Amino acid sequence: MHQTLVSGQPIHRTRATPRCAVNRWITVDCTVTPVTRADGASELILEINPIDRLLRLAREESRHDQHAASRAVIRGLAHEIKNPLGGLRGAAQLLERELPSESLKEYTRIIIHEADRLRNLVDRMVGPNTPLRKKPMNIHQVMDHVRSLVLAEVPAGISSGTRL
Repeated sequence: MHQTLVSGQPIHRTRATPRCAVNRWITVDCTVTPVTRADGASELILEINPIDRLLRLAREESRHDQHAASRAVIRGLAHEIKNPLGGLRGAAQLLERELPSESLKEYTRIIIHEADRLRNLVDRMVGPNTPLRKKPMNIHQVMDHVRSLVLAEVPAGISSGTRL
């Protein structure tokens, strides 16, 4: 403000960061404009526009755009990986039909299995193509299923400590 009074010229500062409270800073655009009254006295018009919210929105929009671009790259890469995998799988299936020996056919089954595994991995990486469908579930059935999975992995001789 002193500089505006001395120079008589308006001054505009963008992204100024005045402290508005103890240990709290804000980001503002600030304009100081000199005005001369009819009696010749000088006054200043001080305009302060807080821009914290605008900056935060711009950062969020930028992050969203980056995320969308990353997703597009991942989807394109997934497509480029899945195409050759389909070709490998198809060739292995055709080869399997032509092989005379069952022991040789086992190799083609391994190729098919591994191609399917890679395709599923890529699908999981990309995520679902359709929104998840939610439906009511019985939590007791879910917990019983989880319990049976855990009990199946408990080594012999170790008690599960089951409480009902």
